Amino acid sequence: MKNLKKFTTLLSIAVFSTIVQALPRDATQKAAFRKENPCPSTGEKKGACPGFEVDHKKALMNRGKDKPENMQWLSKEEHKEKTKNDIDQCKKSYLCKDKRYKKELPWEDKNKKR
Repeated sequence: MKNLKKFTTLLSIAVFSTIVQALPRDATQKAAFRKENPCPSTGEKKGACPGFEVDHKKALMNRGKDKPENMQWLSKEEHKEKTKNDIDQCKKSYLCKDKRYKKELPWEDKNKKR
């Protein structure tokens, strides 16, 4: 049972991470962030950054801005964990920007005929 739960959790993270990556991002904003915040592993302002990814402090799906001041470097493992937490937060929110995760409003009943 533990293995099934662990597998289900990992599968959910993989699927949600793929979907989350489909949210729109502005490459010029990411470049502006990198200009001021070089890669932690290479010190470079362009190119690959082994072991690290640019993350939005407040996730886009949770109404975060796609601006350099809302970005940070995280290790790949930290980024996976944060993304999982961002998705959980989004699922609980009525203001979730990504409708795939949006919680239904209490007065909405899709089964109710009008």
